[in-house]
Amino acid sequence: GGTKVTVFGSNFAGTVSVRFGAKPATGVRVLSSSELAAVSPSGSGIVHVTVTDAGGTSKTTLTDRFTYAPAPAISSITRALGATRATIWGRHFLGPLEVYFGARKASGVRVISTSEIIALLPHRSGAFYVTVEAAGGSSNKNPASRISLVAAPTVIKITPNRPLRTGGHKVTIWGKNFVGAVRVYFGTEK
Repeated sequence: GGTKVTVFGSNFAGTVSVRFGAKPATGVRVLSSSELAAVSPSGSGIVHVTVTDAGGTSKTTLTDRFTYAPAPAISSITRALGATRATIWGRHFLGPLEVYFGARKASGVRVISTSEIIALLPHRSGAFYVTVEAAGGSSNKNPASRISLVAAPTVIKITPNRPLRTGGHKVTIWGKNFVGAVRVYFGTEK
C-alpha cells in the first residue's frame, strides 16, 4: 500500500473511483481521458485495478493486475568473530532495499539473493534491531533480528615497553573494549 500508481486506459471522464481488488484507492486524480493517478491501498497478492465513472466500471483483463510485494522478514543474522560485516538471512528481499542497525542506515549493502543480504556493521556498541526496508515494506522486529555489537578493541599501552629478544615474557596490555573471547597476536603469531 501507499504506492503512487499511474493507470492508463481510455474514456476516463468526470468523477472517477479506482479500486485495487475490493479496496478503494486514495488520491485519485484524472490527468487526461487516458491517464489517471492513484495511491494503492494496503493489500496482498495480485489484484485487478478497476476504474468506475459515470459510464460504468472497467472490465478486468490481464493488463490491469497489480502485484503487492510481500514484506521482508529476517530469520537470522550471522557474523564471524572480528568480522566487519553481517549476513542477514530471511525472505522477500525484493527490489531496491535498505538495511538499518537501529536507526542508523547500513553501508556496503549487497543483496546476494531474495533470502540473503550482506551489510557492513556500524562502528558502535549496543544491542540493535536490524530492519530491512524493501518493496514490500519493513521487516518486523523479532528476536532473530536483534544483534549485539561491541566496539573494536583498542590497545593503549603495553608493558614491558622495552625491546625483548626472546619470547616467553609476560606482557600486560591496557586498552578498551576487551570483551568476550579475545585473541592476542604479536605480529602474525598468536
